[in-house]
Amino acid sequence: MAGYAPKKFRGASGEDPELWLQEFRQWCESAGLDPAANARTRVRIHGVFETLLEDDARDWYETHIKGKNWECVNLLDNTGVANLAAFNALNNGAIQAVAVNQFRGGANVLCGQAAAVNTITGANFIPDHTVWDEDWLIAEGRPTDIAVNNPNANNGG
Repeated sequence: MAGYAPKKFRGASGEDPELWLQEFRQWCESAGLDPAANARTRVRIHGVFETLLEDDARDWYETHIKGKNWECVNLLDNTGVANLAAFNALNNGAIQAVAVNQFRGGANVLCGQAAAVNTITGANFIPDHTVWDEDWLIAEGRPTDIAVNNPNANNGG
């Protein structure tokens, strides 16, 4: 595989989680584990990730992340789509057709530019270059206990 074992992360004072994630990513790359390759590889990477968490880091992960759904604070649920992949597939016209009150914060600003720019798509709201490099600043994503949303079901937001 990579020739060396990935480092454990405990969440202790002085440990830098961003540095640890960067080193974990480098380990995955050197081991030939590309998350963009397929679902099986992503599951494998996730399994390795979970085995590397210990102590406070594991407790935090188990309590605040594992088993949660994902909520986008700035994209409300009446956009008429069931998931983020469907939202990211929206074209400029479809974004303009969504009621403006479904967008907040940075997403509202971006939606307001859609008509003028005429090139904005759903992918602009959650730009993803790779699985490692998604930008959630506009959508403001966070874990939640709210049930998975159906289009226009008013689950939260």
